[in-house]
Amino acid sequence: LMALTQIIGSGISGVTVPNFIPEFDNWRITSNTSNTSSADITANWERNDDAIFEKIGTGLTEASGVFTFPSTGKYLIHMSAQIQARSGQVGQMVLKGNVSTDGTNYTQFAQGEGTALDDDVTNINLSFLINVTNTTNFKLRFGMSTGENNIRALGASDLNRTYFTAMKIGAT
Repeated sequence: LMALTQIIGSGISGVTVPNFIPEFDNWRITSNTSNTSSADITANWERNDDAIFEKIGTGLTEASGVFTFPSTGKYLIHMSAQIQARSGQVGQMVLKGNVSTDGTNYTQFAQGEGTALDDDVTNINLSFLINVTNTTNFKLRFGMSTGENNIRALGASDLNRTYFTAMKIGAT
C-alpha cells in the first residue's frame, strides 16, 4: 500500500487500478405478485435491462425465483420491496431473505418488516452478507408473509420497485 501511495503521489502515470468489484448484479420483478399471506417470489424476475445499467462480471442466474451465484466469495445482498396491503389493514408484513447451502433446504437469513393500511404501500429493505463457498449448492431466494389479510409485492419492467442487488466484495 505504501509503495502504491508513493507511486501515485509522485505523479507517475500508467498505473492501472484493478477492478475492485468483480461481480455486481441487479434483478427485479416485472409485475405484481398475486395476493398472498405467505409465498416465495418465484415469477417474473428479470435482470435490470435499463440502458444506464450494466452488470459487472458474469452475474447471477435465476430459475423460478431461485438465484445461483457465478463464483465463490463474500456477497453483499440488498433487497428492497414495495409491499402493498390487500383487503384490510396489515399490522405485520415480513420480507425474507432465504439461503440454501445444500441446494435444497433454505434457512431464513434476513428479515425486514413493515405495516400498512388497506391498499397502502410500504417499502421494506433488508441487507446481509453471505460467504458463498460452493456455486453448485449455494442458492438465494426471497419471500414474504403476513398473519393478517393478504399482501403483494409490486413490480415493473421499466424501473426498480421490488428488486435486489448482489455485490461480490471479497474472496472466500
